[in-house]
Amino acid sequence: MSSAFFHRAMPRINRIVVGAALLAATGAAQAAVVDFNTPGDYAAKFTSEDAVQPFAEADGVGVGGSRGLQMSTTVTDTGSILNSSSLAFNTPGTSLAASVYLHTVATPGTTGEERVLEVNFTTAVTTLTGAHTGAGGKLQFVKPDPSDDVEVEGRRNNADIAGSIPATKFDIQGGRWYKATFTMTNNGTTNPIPGSLVLDDYGTDGLSLVQANVYSHSFDIPIEGTLTADDTVFGGFRVRNATRLYDALDNFEILDVTPVPEPTAVAVLLIGSVALLGRKRRRSA
Repeated sequence: MSSAFFHRAMPRINRIVVGAALLAATGAAQAAVVDFNTPGDYAAKFTSEDAVQPFAEADGVGVGGSRGLQMSTTVTDTGSILNSSSLAFNTPGTSLAASVYLHTVATPGTTGEERVLEVNFTTAVTTLTGAHTGAGGKLQFVKPDPSDDVEVEGRRNNADIAGSIPATKFDIQGGRWYKATFTMTNNGTTNPIPGSLVLDDYGTDGLSLVQANVYSHSFDIPIEGTLTADDTVFGGFRVRNATRLYDALDNFEILDVTPVPEPTAVAVLLIGSVALLGRKRRRSA
């Protein structure tokens, strides 16, 4: 190919390069993390459904001995919604994740309220325990008591998803940090939403991953057109009878985990486009 050809083709090539860059940037990760290390983090960044929460910020209870949320029995059920950040979920193929670290008590209880923790996304910052549009994953003890094994159940619009409890249960260990991550993917406004809840083991101090995916379950969330058309969704967590399973929470995060095109894929697109330009030139010659 002559230099004259490249000179004439440069405007098109530039447009291709810009388009490829935009393609790669479209899936760039967006995230918000609250580590509760700054006093007042919870009050400043979350909407709470109750004037008194079943936890309080405290030093030395978080990951690695940092500041975190220490559980109590003051309130047995409350939702907390991160109001300082949101993510868009209105494009098919978008995947969002919300996660929180929990520190299990030395000996998980064998009796009591089975529901202990939810990780959610919702379209508004008003409620997780009342009527709302959203989806999530719930961690609960296996019924009936007595049991210290846990299981996952899917949630949609503050209701359990029928048939979403797996046959496999998990013998959760005491005195360890686990990261609970709920993920959902937009599959179009007229299709179910693929969802999952995953537990990763972060050991006794929570500072390093010991084993990924020690327990997980995937489920379909029934069609929810309002959620999949929303460009502003909020992450949150719901604490229920916490002290049966965990004594602290830390590091709440929401993250856009939509796959980003690999650099090699963008390069192939660019090379292929230049080749097509050259082929077009030869045909017109």
